[in-house]
Amino acid sequence: GAFYGPKIDVHVKDSKGINQFESVIQGMKKNLTSARHMVTAWNPQEVPEMALPPCHTLFQLNSDGEILNLQLYQRACDMFLGVPFNIASYSLLTTIFAQQLGLVPGEFVYTFGDVHFYCGAGERARWYQNNLKELKSRVRNINNLEGHLEILEWVNRSAPSEDKGKEGMDHVTGILEQLARTPKPLPRVKIADKPYNELTIDDFVLEGYNPEPKIERTLIVG
Repeated sequence: GAFYGPKIDVHVKDSKGINQFESVIQGMKKNLTSARHMVTAWNPQEVPEMALPPCHTLFQLNSDGEILNLQLYQRACDMFLGVPFNIASYSLLTTIFAQQLGLVPGEFVYTFGDVHFYCGAGERARWYQNNLKELKSRVRNINNLEGHLEILEWVNRSAPSEDKGKEGMDHVTGILEQLARTPKPLPRVKIADKPYNELTIDDFVLEGYNPEPKIERTLIVG
């Protein structure tokens, strides 16, 4: 179709581009409760030329006049590495928008498209394929958090080592380690009272952040 044919000239209304953040903020100041406050990353004309089409397809801002909610639709969701980061970043973005509009941050609503996690490559991946039924059964029968460590020990004992150069592509072991941890109280963020386009990293303060040691795995894009 036209999207996959030769590149064609496109009429552009504004040669400087479109600042969607500024547009949505100004739009909400004029009509706070409208259902049209959208920010989109999916441009069908350009998708065939992209190295990776946007995973974060679009988000919508919604308010009742007092509270601001943000809903994201994400087409591809890496549940171990990507999604936790996305939860933190879009929750922060919701807070920034709320501050700019004088509203109370409400909910970040996360809508998943393709949900997945990675099982490594080569023989490691084939082992998961052949033992998926057993893995699911063991997970279903867990009675406490420590049960995830028992499954982790079974995987490390039974599965072949990851291929050289492919280390860290198995996210299952990282997920099991993460699930064995007891969740801690959530931190709170404070943001300097400045326009959003003037904020720098020094304008953010994270209070009560007491993380566990990091779990490193290889990021895989898809």
